[in-house]
Amino acid sequence: MRLDRWIARRASRPRSGRWRPRRWRRAPLDLLEARTLRASGAAPVAVALDAASTADSHAVSVSFQVVGLADGDRAEFDVHLYRSADDRFDPDLDRLVGTTRVVVQGDGRPAVLGSTTVVAPDGLKPTPNRPFVLAVADPDNALGEPEESRADNVAGFRKHIIGVVTHGGLQGSSFPPEWAAILSDSLRDLGYDAVITYTWAGESSTPGAAPKQGARLANILLHTAQLFPWDEPVDLHLIGHSQGNVVNSAALLALERLSTPQLAAGYTRATLLDPHAAKNGAPGQASFTADLEGWLARQAASAYQWLADDPFVTIPLFVDEAEVYYQHTPAELDGLPWSHNLWGQAPVVGRARYSDLTGPGMTHTGPTGVQTWYFKNVVPTLADGGTFVNPTAMTGRLVVSPGDRTTGDLTRTALASASYTGTAAPGGRVRLLSQTVPGGPFLLLDEATVSPDGSWTLTTPKLPRGHYRMLVRGIVPAGDGPWTDFYPLLPLGRLAVRPGLDRPPPPP
Repeated sequence: MRLDRWIARRASRPRSGRWRPRRWRRAPLDLLEARTLRASGAAPVAVALDAASTADSHAVSVSFQVVGLADGDRAEFDVHLYRSADDRFDPDLDRLVGTTRVVVQGDGRPAVLGSTTVVAPDGLKPTPNRPFVLAVADPDNALGEPEESRADNVAGFRKHIIGVVTHGGLQGSSFPPEWAAILSDSLRDLGYDAVITYTWAGESSTPGAAPKQGARLANILLHTAQLFPWDEPVDLHLIGHSQGNVVNSAALLALERLSTPQLAAGYTRATLLDPHAAKNGAPGQASFTADLEGWLARQAASAYQWLADDPFVTIPLFVDEAEVYYQHTPAELDGLPWSHNLWGQAPVVGRARYSDLTGPGMTHTGPTGVQTWYFKNVVPTLADGGTFVNPTAMTGRLVVSPGDRTTGDLTRTALASASYTGTAAPGGRVRLLSQTVPGGPFLLLDEATVSPDGSWTLTTPKLPRGHYRMLVRGIVPAGDGPWTDFYPLLPLGRLAVRPGLDRPPPPP
């Protein structure tokens, strides 16, 4: 048989099933695992920040672009917010103030554009030591981006600070008091970009002159803010003493109606040192000695305030932070040979935090005034953002047992001994006091030292049946200066000791 015939016959012969080629079947698409195939030379996923800005110093808007992301692929990375001393990111030195998570999905374009917002929970406060705000994308390099291409992962801006120091009324000359000049110089030394010592001493003895200064101060602030770049936020820190807070309050109310983009994007802090508007009927007026000189001083103060009729010190809504340091020290305990001691008027109108500095030797003005205490104990913290100092802050409550019954501030208990717990300044002393008759003497029940973590616990001895008004008296350090201690007093409610209260009633 010829070879060509044999091949033709062999090819036409049907084959058995085991030799028949099997047809390849394609799996359904929904059963396949999603994968991204890259060429061996494909660039890795990289993120770059284009810009960072803030409109209110509480959140930062960040725009970015992600390259190297295939269609349908997804990338996740963090964007952190830092306060820095310069425009270069240093993870060991810069302070983290906010973070957010970003998820980006590829859409087929070479670069995916996006934006996000990073919130700073405590706000971007005036911080002379760290004027720069830096947004950093993927600081932990979760995307595996090469180190040489990570220079564009940072974007940020610089903040500027304007400080204002405003003295009170009834100055003896046309020059500002010495403390105002010293405080202003200290703010400059801390790194404030501009400091205004607002002086109205020549008009400070004229009733009604304080509110008129507000528009002038606001105009100065508007012009000063324009000295800085238009696209960089400008923070404000207004510090006023006594009637100077009327001036600052009027200026803030004017800025609420008219401002600049720099000021609107900045952080505004108001510090009120013993605020006192010349207005009869304002909360917290003064203490006068019980003699003829004290009576004359009371009449003179009332007459002056009637003529002045200043508006109440008010904190506008746009102010980010307001802190009030005040004292209500009796004139007999202020340590000065004066017949009166003006008090800080607290509370003020608006949202604020309060620090009560009442204590022996603490006064409204002079070398032992509230402004001196602030200079010695708070100003040193301003370089790194400032700390609200409240040495007299104290909390306390009754440790309730299962059988106790509480109605309002009255707790009825069957236990002859009760325990109280709370917080106070570490290192201070606390005393548990009781009073059985309103206006009667106090009985010392227990005393202890506040632990380093600020907690305290006090326990009464066995009390006889009766009603008791319970209080805790703190003895806390007054801080740096000529003062010794503050003595905050905190009511703890009433306690009714009823032995057998937890027993079931007798059967009928």
